[in-house]
Amino acid sequence: MVDVISGRDDADEVSLDEVPPLISRIGAGRPPPRLALVRGPYWTRAAKRTREEIESFAARSPTPVATVELPAEFEAAEPTLDVLLRAGVAQSLKADFERGRDQMAESVIRIIERGLALSAVEVLDAMARRDRLRQLFHEIATPYDALLTPAAIGEAPPAEEGTGDPIFAATWTLVGAPALSLPLLAGEAGLPVGLQAVGAPRGDGALLHAAGWLTREAPIGAVKRAAFTYR
Repeated sequence: MVDVISGRDDADEVSLDEVPPLISRIGAGRPPPRLALVRGPYWTRAAKRTREEIESFAARSPTPVATVELPAEFEAAEPTLDVLLRAGVAQSLKADFERGRDQMAESVIRIIERGLALSAVEVLDAMARRDRLRQLFHEIATPYDALLTPAAIGEAPPAEEGTGDPIFAATWTLVGAPALSLPLLAGEAGLPVGLQAVGAPRGDGALLHAAGWLTREAPIGAVKRAAFTYR
């Protein structure tokens, strides 16, 4: 699937010209991936059990897992993404908002109104911060095939509670980093805890190799707990 959807698309002005041979970089027989545990500025927002599970997972890994600390500048990731998302939603839905506001959900109306209230300087500042963080993250992530971090603050919530706090997606969404959530751990209630594997921007092939290796070679105790949950 990744080989089919990669490469140049003439209908998409931001698509890449390169066609990376992703499939050839995935599978058994390759060296173990270069992994690092990244805590980052939002680490303490994860549940204590989630942090313990991920740290224990890294400690039991059959290949060494380094530790990476993101600079304090990454604390700006969440508010920066918020500005860009509000501006983007307001710009893309402005015409619909003007024609049919009474048919929109209140939650969408609030996002659009907050986006329309932004100044050009606020949006340009957010774009500059995003570009700076993207450059920093590329330098930090390039030596590794995958950085390991929580996918969410805790174990999977009941469906009626929604998808939960998205904070552990914010940084990677902002900097354009590929990320996968692997349900290899379990929480106190026996529900899955996602281990998130994050790659450097445009490092999809290396990330997929790391994810495949983690799925096959992950510490067996964690895999058994998660597998038991699904049965």
